[in-house]
Amino acid sequence: MFHIFEHGLVDFKQVFEQLKVTTGEYFNFRELAGGTVLNLYPRVTLDPNVPLQPWVVRFEIINNTKLRVSIVTPLQLDPDGAMRLRHSGSLNTDDTDQQIGYWYQRTDISEQAKYSRPFSMLFTACSHGFAIGLWEHAVVSDAHRQLSWLVVQKPVSWQSGIVIPTEHNPIIALSGIFNRYTAKVEQMLVRERDIPVPSPKVTAISDQYDRYSVMHAVKMKEISESRDYFVQFPNNFSTERFSYDGVFDLIGFANTNLVSANADLPLNVFGEIRNYHTMVSTTANNSGVSVMFRTH
Repeated sequence: MFHIFEHGLVDFKQVFEQLKVTTGEYFNFRELAGGTVLNLYPRVTLDPNVPLQPWVVRFEIINNTKLRVSIVTPLQLDPDGAMRLRHSGSLNTDDTDQQIGYWYQRTDISEQAKYSRPFSMLFTACSHGFAIGLWEHAVVSDAHRQLSWLVVQKPVSWQSGIVIPTEHNPIIALSGIFNRYTAKVEQMLVRERDIPVPSPKVTAISDQYDRYSVMHAVKMKEISESRDYFVQFPNNFSTERFSYDGVFDLIGFANTNLVSANADLPLNVFGEIRNYHTMVSTTANNSGVSVMFRTH
């Protein structure tokens, strides 16, 4: 288990540098387009099936103000590592005629003003997936506050926290974008053994045709009748072909009345004590849910 937690970032290229320097145990990388694109290629330490089922995480900086994320297989990249089609494996807001979609954006910010609006990054990785989150250091009611997070992993057993072996070895992505313009959580099947292309993204917070919701993004009750506190983990993943057993263990979520932002929480889950770190609330004034990543 590995994690990095960086405060005071002001530029997306700092994110790239952190990922290049610290994640070599889990990824090989390739920089493109003058350092504005970073392709991360998982190693067997992150996904033991990657030699037979390769996939790629692609970050792209647009005009120093937007960060895009796509997760594809090598078929969707040309020999130089560039995307053949921009929308493949996209976990960004939708592209329009007026603007390019984004996964995280720095809005209304000048070269000097960015130093008054730093952001944080939390990255964690283990033998069955990784998670990354970015959020801005704004007060809870500030219009500029925002949070984006991404988790890509194989589902694990509720009881043991160990990856559930299956014939098709699904890799699943779950991504959330929360700011004053949008609030969405989407899921995507990155690939399976016999499907070398990501599926189209769909919402993860409401049932759709052939898709179940896997979590929610509204405030929930934090305590049960028996006085137990609730921390929930995404589950109930499905595609048009299958429903998948298991749960995501790299990410959890809870009522913001239960946990504060930027807190370390030891939790007795999956048969052991694990540490999780919370990010800011998904909505202003602490009215959403608190998202947390496993760090140990």
